[in-house]
Amino acid sequence: MKRPLTFVGFVYLLSTACGPTAGQTARLTADTPLNRFCLGGCPTGKPDNERIHHHILTLSNNPRTKFADWVAYEVHAKNFGKSRDRQWRIDPSLNPSNTLEPEDYYGAFQTLKTDRGHQAPLASFSATPYWYETNYLSNITPQKSQLNQGPWKKLEARVRSLARLYEESLFVLTGPAYANVKEKLPSADETHEIPAQFWKVVALVEGSEVAMSSFMFEQHTPRSTPLCAGLVDLATIEEVTELDFPRIWHEAPDSLNRDFGCDSLSD
Repeated sequence: MKRPLTFVGFVYLLSTACGPTAGQTARLTADTPLNRFCLGGCPTGKPDNERIHHHILTLSNNPRTKFADWVAYEVHAKNFGKSRDRQWRIDPSLNPSNTLEPEDYYGAFQTLKTDRGHQAPLASFSATPYWYETNYLSNITPQKSQLNQGPWKKLEARVRSLARLYEESLFVLTGPAYANVKEKLPSADETHEIPAQFWKVVALVEGSEVAMSSFMFEQHTPRSTPLCAGLVDLATIEEVTELDFPRIWHEAPDSLNRDFGCDSLSD
């Protein structure tokens, strides 16, 4: 099914070599650009971060907070499958001093009502042989259960629904933001910072046209919060994260909002 083209078109300059063919599992090759999951280029603005490239996602790890400032991935229905185990592991591409370890999350739910929240969701890659990469702690952040199991879960499910509906890939950038958060994981002995907000930017590419929507939720968002309550503009995300997004994200109109059931930022 093709999406009705109700949004303004512009030339999509990203080469097809920058990503796998729709529905195929991504594989690293000598001539594959390492920013293949970043539509038009990856966010910038954190020069001390370490960029990590896996088979199904790219991320920017912050050694100070111990979490990724952004994760980029592609969602296609052919990568959806049966549920998988959550086998938490340290990211083998990172220095152990720049990330957390599974034991650091012990007692987090009992003490803080916090889950191990996937940035790139496991359910979007469960049919690929690289699903386990979503369980690396570089892709995990402490996320309140009310948010993780409420509007955030709804948002990720809606992205997968759109991928099934339009039989097209959706490109996603997602990550945390920080404010005056004093909570700490009770079992972690490394210095770290728990996020105050979480954001997600979603783009649908059809031919030469791109549509996008962006969302942000506070860490303490109630479970019953409507999905559209998190709708924000991209400038807001840039301001709170101190990230700079590529031009293609700014030029794409917010015309994917209706696909999420949101007519405007005020809904």
